[in-house]
Amino acid sequence: MKDLKVRGESFILHESKVLIWPSQQLMIVADLHLGKAQTFLQNGLWLPPQAHKQDLSQLLPIIKSHQIEHVMFLGDFVHTTQGVTD
Repeated sequence: MKDLKVRGESFILHESKVLIWPSQQLMIVADLHLGKAQTFLQNGLWLPPQAHKQDLSQLLPIIKSHQIEHVMFLGDFVHTTQGVTD
C-alpha cells in the first residue's frame, strides 16, 4: 500500500489496484470487466469461467479492513454485453 495526500486529503493506493479514500469510507475500483471469461470462452479463448468471483472476493477483505461504506466503479464494469449471462 502507498499513502498519498492530495489537497490535504489522505488516500491509499492499495496493491489490489483500488483507491481508498478513508475520510469518505470510499473504495474506487476501475475496469472490473465482469463477464470477461465468458466472452473469451465464446471466442475460443480459455479463462476460468468463475474468474470474476476471485476478483470480487479480493475486494471483501479490503472493504472490511478499511471500514468501507461506499464503492465506486469506474470504467468498464461489464466486459461486453456478449459476456453477460444469467
